[in-house]
Amino acid sequence: MSIPNYYTAKIFYISIRSYLLLYINSITAERKFRKNYVRSYIIRSIITYLVILLSYFFKPLLFLFVMVSIPLFIVIERNLYRYLFVNEFRITMGKYYDKIAIYTLNLIPVMLVFFYLYYISENTLFYFTSIVIGYIFGILWLIFFALSMTDLVEVDKDE
Repeated sequence: MSIPNYYTAKIFYISIRSYLLLYINSITAERKFRKNYVRSYIIRSIITYLVILLSYFFKPLLFLFVMVSIPLFIVIERNLYRYLFVNEFRITMGKYYDKIAIYTLNLIPVMLVFFYLYYISENTLFYFTSIVIGYIFGILWLIFFALSMTDLVEVDKDE
């Protein structure tokens, strides 16, 4: 999960940074954003890895992590939707596949719940279900990424 997390954070970092430089035209705001973003990314990564390491030894901590991740993904979905489709916050024009990609983020907490059920019950059905959900999420995001890149290439050809 660290590789997709890094690239997703990088995409949002670049888009918000570009917005601050191009539309707000403020180098000071960009520098402040960059400093805060890097700091928050490092803190999020450390907390995530500590929780994963500690949950290996304490099963209730993993349950807490799974339960806390559900509202986190809801907030992420809400903000993504606002950035793509709500006029006052819009950074870019969202397409239909962007909406579907945002809604597929719900698969990650579901996958975590099945993984937790496997962890406490050691029933392999829960494990394979979480793996299947992870593959479905990954394949859908690859398809949406390809659609996005195809759309960018078509827009570039039109100009």
